[in-house]
Amino acid sequence: ESSHLFTSNILLKLSEFAAAASIDSQLSDHLQQCIGSAIISMGPEKILTLFPITLNEENLTCSNMWLVPILRKYIRGASLHFFMEHIAPVMTSLTSKCKKVKRSKALKMLRSYKKDLWNLLPSFCHHAKDTKKHFGLLAQFLIVALKDDPSTHESISAALKVFVKENKSVIATNQDVKTAKKIVNNEANDKSAILNVLQPCYSQKVALKNIKAMALSSMDLIQATVDVFLNSPPEKRSSLKEAIECLSSIIGSSNVDKIVMSLSKNLEFVYKVSEFEDLTNHNHSANTTELNGNSKTN
Repeated sequence: ESSHLFTSNILLKLSEFAAAASIDSQLSDHLQQCIGSAIISMGPEKILTLFPITLNEENLTCSNMWLVPILRKYIRGASLHFFMEHIAPVMTSLTSKCKKVKRSKALKMLRSYKKDLWNLLPSFCHHAKDTKKHFGLLAQFLIVALKDDPSTHESISAALKVFVKENKSVIATNQDVKTAKKIVNNEANDKSAILNVLQPCYSQKVALKNIKAMALSSMDLIQATVDVFLNSPPEKRSSLKEAIECLSSIIGSSNVDKIVMSLSKNLEFVYKVSEFEDLTNHNHSANTTELNGNSKTN
C-alpha cells in the first residue's frame, strides 16, 4: 500500500518518457522493466488507476495505450472484477465505434486499440485472484464477443486456455504453489536484464474451487462457442476448436454428451456434430479421472 504513495510521482515522470515515440530502444527496455517492476509490486489495479485507459469519444483516441504492452508482459494475479469494471467497457465502446466510423484512418486506429486490449485479456487471466467469484461475469461478456466479433476469437481462446491449464496444473501437482521469487534472465539480450518476478500464491484448494466455478459457468459459453464453430468456415475454426477442447475438459462428459445430443436433433448438423465429437471425446476420461481423483485430496 505504501509503495503506491511513494512511487506515484516517479511513475508519472517515467510515463512521460515511456509514452514518447522518439526514445531509443535501449531506454525503452529499461523503462519497461522499471514500470513492469511497479506493476508486480503494486498490482495492475493501482497502476491502471494512476494511468487509466479511456476512450475519448470526440477525437477517437485511447489514453495510456503505451502501458498495454508492459501490462501484457507483467500482469499476474490480477482481478477479473477490475477488468470487467474498467477495461471491458472500453472494449465494448471501441467495438461500437468501429461499426459507426467511416474514415479509414480513424477506423484503423480504433481497431488497433481494440485488438491491443483484447490481447491484454489472457494476462488478466494468469492466476487471477477472483476467478471463483467473477468468472461467470466474464463468461457472459465473452459470449457476446464470440457471437458478434470474430476478431476476438483468438484472444478468447488464449484466455480460456490460461484459466484451465493453470488451475489444472496446480491440481495435478498435488501440492500448493508457494509464493516465491523467480529470477528471469533475458539471455537473448546482451544487457542480461534481470527482473525479480513475484509469483502469486495459488493453492490446490483454490485451484479446485476455481475449476468447479468455471465448469458451472461454462455451459452457455461452450454452447455459444460450438454454435459459432459450426457456422464458421474451416479456416476460421482453429481458435474456436481450442476453446471447445479446453472447456470440454472441465464441464464433464455428461454435459458434453448433452450438447452433442442437442445438436444431433438437427439432421443438417450430423456431419458437423461428428467433427465436434472428435474434438471432445479425448477429454472425457482424463477430465473425470483428474478432477475426481484430486477432489479426494481436499
